[in-house]
Amino acid sequence: MTVTYVMHTDIFRDSRIYSACLERVSERRRKKALSYVFEKDRRLSLAAGILMDHGLKKLGLSEKYADFGFGENEKPFIRDSGVFFNASHSGKFALCSFSESEVGADIEVITDVSDELIESVCVKSEEEHIKGLYGAQRSREFFRLWTAKESYMKFLGTGLSLPPKQIELVFGGVISIKNAPVFLKEYSAEGCCVTVCSGKNDFAVNMVQLSAGDIFRDGI
Repeated sequence: MTVTYVMHTDIFRDSRIYSACLERVSERRRKKALSYVFEKDRRLSLAAGILMDHGLKKLGLSEKYADFGFGENEKPFIRDSGVFFNASHSGKFALCSFSESEVGADIEVITDVSDELIESVCVKSEEEHIKGLYGAQRSREFFRLWTAKESYMKFLGTGLSLPPKQIELVFGGVISIKNAPVFLKEYSAEGCCVTVCSGKNDFAVNMVQLSAGDIFRDGI
């Protein structure tokens, strides 16, 4: 099953939790988190590491001792594990999806969108669909589209080397990618759109939100 964990970085307002979590993650993750200039970015990076560790512990592994490798476009993987994962963060939320097969995940804060932004990432059918909407509905539908495309690019491991206008979506009750043998699962977090992409339609019904209590039960 493809399971997605999500975490709000306000947990780190408690300095004890923040310090303990920095000690819990691997040296690589700790250095990455502390390399950011802004505290909000440090918290997001650390949250991604904690979510990764939490999910891996459920699978008998740990972020601190896993043997990580990196693909052609720097997509991380764990050698000889049979575990696939992908992380994302935006605003004050971080998430990490885990699966038995390749997976891509994206979260984006919903903000106002300009016509120029819509035109830069949408094919004609998508552009017409979104420009026919107004206000909050237009913004939400755009970020549904964007997280779908981004999760697919991350599933493939291409990142933005695959231009988003080369991906065409089919809108309806369930969003899908035209002519691609993948499945998408949409979730929501406060003020955000979330999409997870997998080759199997085996998604958990809901995301699992990690609390401070969960972190302590994991051991820090």
